[in-house]
Amino acid sequence: MIRDTETLQILLDSLRQFVGEVLIPRENEVADTDAIPQDIVEQMQAMGLFGLTLPEEFGGLGVTMEEEVNIAFELGRTSPAFRSYIGTNNGIGSIGILLDGTEAQKHHYLPKLASGELLSSFCLTEPDAGATFPALTSTTGVNIIQSINYQRTLPFVRYVGTVSGTTPTMALDVLFLGQNKQL
Repeated sequence: MIRDTETLQILLDSLRQFVGEVLIPRENEVADTDAIPQDIVEQMQAMGLFGLTLPEEFGGLGVTMEEEVNIAFELGRTSPAFRSYIGTNNGIGSIGILLDGTEAQKHHYLPKLASGELLSSFCLTEPDAGATFPALTSTTGVNIIQSINYQRTLPFVRYVGTVSGTTPTMALDVLFLGQNKQL
């Protein structure tokens, strides 16, 4: 549902101009350097793109799904690298905190995600696991898979690294949102 067509149109017009005048001309630079230039990041922050879907009470724009789709169409006119850069803050990187975080966690992390001060991510990588969370076998001293109640908790990965040795794996520091338990 579109709540305010006039405000949405102003945002879409600004975004259309930004895509056409700033993002499209810099696509080759981003492809060549494999990085989003800081001046573009700062413009994305100023436009509120890192907090599109986050509630206004946490500094986001609080757009609806339909509004977000319209925004995605505009961003779809340029390299997917730009949408990807803001994407996890507006979805999988913040939803666990939003839905199952404590009030303290929400007030600490969500404003920083909405402003682009923090970038979130969701990572699954391990030989033979693919993108299937239950197939991960690396642990932080206990069996993570058996420790998670899928109905009540979501893993929040605070650190992902590579364990030295011949097989790269994940090193997880899992925070059980809503329960404030750490492994």
